[in-house]
Amino acid sequence: MAIMADQWYYATDEQQSGPIGLTELQQLAASGKLRPTDLVWRDGMHQWAPAEVTRGLFTEQHLPPPPAPPLSPQPEPAAPAHAPAEGPGSRPIDRRPRPGKRAPAGMSTGAKVALIGGIAGAVLLVIVVIFVVALSNRSNPAARTYTVNLNQNATDNRKFQFTAGSRITISVRSDFETDVDLYVYDSRGALIAVDNGPQKDCFVNFRAPRTEWYRIELRNLGPGPNRSVVTYN
Repeated sequence: MAIMADQWYYATDEQQSGPIGLTELQQLAASGKLRPTDLVWRDGMHQWAPAEVTRGLFTEQHLPPPPAPPLSPQPEPAAPAHAPAEGPGSRPIDRRPRPGKRAPAGMSTGAKVALIGGIAGAVLLVIVVIFVVALSNRSNPAARTYTVNLNQNATDNRKFQFTAGSRITISVRSDFETDVDLYVYDSRGALIAVDNGPQKDCFVNFRAPRTEWYRIELRNLGPGPNRSVVTYN
């Protein structure tokens, strides 16, 4: 890996500084001189990124809170029915309980057949649903894990749909000691999360701001090729 790979630049109050090492950058973040909204950059990154999305600089408490769920309207209570007034010349209302109809002594043959048929239909529906789910999992057994083989300075881009407000975790485990970086962009191209440290493994954890397609980009800065397994929820 190049000597300058771990050298960082940072911009505070529209003034650029650096290069400095990762440890010194972490000290600036801990002392408050580097804020979460300030920008950082190092060799190999496509663009400047907010310091809050770079792993190891700030804790999760700096992430924006998830959007509050919309309030569902409450139905208005129905107005009570007004009982008719009893006047002097009106017939008195009979409030005695009325006798109910006598239940049949037994269930007819037709009713029994209909009941058995309904139960059998429900059981058959459950079996069909289980079969469809099992078939779907068999056709795509690695729905949340995929493998990437990258040469030095090569990238891999894939799109996945996430739901608004859901907590998304993406981890990368690589076989060899090369510098592997992980970037997550929304459909507008805005950077949502990043782990661009000098290690071979990556990890990001964020809340999806909107329900849409997100792009996961993996970059191998080398030296040499690498094989990485990406896991997401």
